Amino acid sequence: MNEVSFSRKVREVRFGEWVLDPKSQRIFDGEVSRELEPLIFKLLCYFIVNHESVVTRQDLVESVWCQRYVDDNAINRAMSELRKILRSNKQQGIVVKTHYSKGYSFFLEPEIVYFENTSESYPHDSTPKIFPPRTAFIFYFVLAMLITSLIFVFISFKTRDVDVREVSVDEKTISWLEGSYNSIIIHPSERFIAFEFTPEGEGFSSVIVRDLVTNQENKLSHQGINLSPSGWSLKSSELFVKKIRNSQCEIWKVDLEDKEKSQKFIMNCDERQRVMAGISDETIIYSKFGYRNNNNLSTVMIRNIKSGDEYQITSPSLSSFGDNFLYFDELGKKVYFERVQFGFTELMVTDIEGTEVTSLYKTEGRIWRVSYDKENDSISWFDNINQAIVYFSLNKFSLSKVEKLDKKSAYSLAYNLSNNKIIAVSVPYSFDIYDFDLQERKFSPLYVSSEDEFKAIYKGEFNAYLKKHSNGSKELILTGSGVDGEEPWMVGNILDFDLAEKSKTALFLYKDSFKVYDLITRELRAEVTLKNYPISIGFKSENVVFGLIKNDKLRQNQAFLYDLNAMKMILLPLDKVSWFAPYKNGSYIYVDVEGSVWVKESDGSTKNVANITKSYFIDSFALREGELFHSDGKNIFKYRFELGDFKPELITSELPNNMFINDIYILQGSSKLVLDTVSVSSNSLIYADTNR
Repeated sequence: MNEVSFSRKVREVRFGEWVLDPKSQRIFDGEVSRELEPLIFKLLCYFIVNHESVVTRQDLVESVWCQRYVDDNAINRAMSELRKILRSNKQQGIVVKTHYSKGYSFFLEPEIVYFENTSESYPHDSTPKIFPPRTAFIFYFVLAMLITSLIFVFISFKTRDVDVREVSVDEKTISWLEGSYNSIIIHPSERFIAFEFTPEGEGFSSVIVRDLVTNQENKLSHQGINLSPSGWSLKSSELFVKKIRNSQCEIWKVDLEDKEKSQKFIMNCDERQRVMAGISDETIIYSKFGYRNNNNLSTVMIRNIKSGDEYQITSPSLSSFGDNFLYFDELGKKVYFERVQFGFTELMVTDIEGTEVTSLYKTEGRIWRVSYDKENDSISWFDNINQAIVYFSLNKFSLSKVEKLDKKSAYSLAYNLSNNKIIAVSVPYSFDIYDFDLQERKFSPLYVSSEDEFKAIYKGEFNAYLKKHSNGSKELILTGSGVDGEEPWMVGNILDFDLAEKSKTALFLYKDSFKVYDLITRELRAEVTLKNYPISIGFKSENVVFGLIKNDKLRQNQAFLYDLNAMKMILLPLDKVSWFAPYKNGSYIYVDVEGSVWVKESDGSTKNVANITKSYFIDSFALREGELFHSDGKNIFKYRFELGDFKPELITSELPNNMFINDIYILQGSSKLVLDTVSVSSNSLIYADTNR
């Protein structure tokens, strides 16, 4: 952060009734003395330095916050706090003036007092030193790189010293009801758990609250409504419950100590919202979707239940998947959350005002829930990729321990309890491939088995799909003329793939490169290293690849073409793109992060042709001639933009309640779509002992 540093000769700065002591960062007016927080001190100093100018919000972003983007709410809160601090019984007038649509200005004339007992108005040649934007950027960039290098070395050293051990688990199923268990929420006392349960063969879920001491259970259910637990109040037995009926989502508060289980409506919600916490009788923390007009981007919010007022405390970039609330540390007033990026997740922490955001740890998997260990001042979470409990020390700011669980079942979600026990649910999901006939409007299984299948591609005589085996390895299942169907083609941790019929090549995308292989001989023909994390890839033609990468410098996604013959990458000017595909005559169809569909013509002109509907689960798209197909996870819509029909046509909404659509593709040469699906099946609720 840029710092305004006064000369050591400066004893104080006077303005209005106030006197600022730069050394102690305090102000006093002869009656009251107030200590300034670092951000407020920097903000005040910046206004004093620039008292002759109108200061824009962008000036504050670049020179006080020293970032490229700061949410307006954060600036509003800081300005409100500054004005509140500068108001006293003696200082009643305006100190910072607002200029509508322009910015702010310091209304009073500051006066410097030096230790040499000389007093004068603010001279230009003795202005407190502040780095010019460009110089400041270079300085802090170099400093940040140095610190990052040191942190990298430090973390690498600490990672090598992490205590990795294998822990045996004695599993016990604590509920024998047949059905699907999900969404475990642990009470802060660790005595009660709430979980979602859907009976086998039924379409609606209920919430069950279990006392882990007495083993008694209470069931909350409503006919025709899906219920799911969202969180607990920290100081009571009140449970927040999510109710979903006909795509309408609401949060209710249930008093479990009340015999009648009295319920109170809290707010409308998004079905994807996961965890929340009641930090007082009137205040909750939760994740809210729709940040910066991006339907799939979430941010952490603090909300007053009584008034409905709320403010955000995190500001994810448009190139991320957003922030999800995890845990509130009541003693330290810290908020822990995950920031989901392409290819990795960051464990983050901030204060309750959102002014001090820190990245603690990066991991390839998601962090769905965390537990706090007060004795060791650490947090832990379940790594469902490696089936391990990960411990992070808040004292050392590094991993302290990893416990690989030796157990019978694969877990999708687990809580680490303080009494050497684990609460978990076994994996309830299966991934399969279906096709959907656009003429008959019917689903049919394409590749369904006990193992997981992803992305089926049909290119002329070649057909392929990915299969993930129980040990986590991925295999390309390929058929076609001349293909060796006997020898397994193991493809590693592949992210995406495509086939080219004429050149008989396969395109594989990995987290740092893409590779082109001969379909028949499996020889590597080309390998291209990517500097930014990739999102998707495909063949535009036999020798031209198109794809999407995350551009951290621009803080948004970047579309590109790559010529395999010329070995040259071309970046495409598609603004805020989240998905795109080549269209015709050098044009492109793309969807931006706000859900608008655009046609980018070869002459550079852009036309808005549609706006997609709100996502239910996850957005996916497929293009066929003048028709764009969009899935929101439960439904499939068609947009016929070439005919000037910008409104979506619902072509199916008949998925089973336990099935969701992950992705959609065009089945080449047919009137069918291919669907990657995930289904929720029966599983178990497990209470396990560990031999720690």
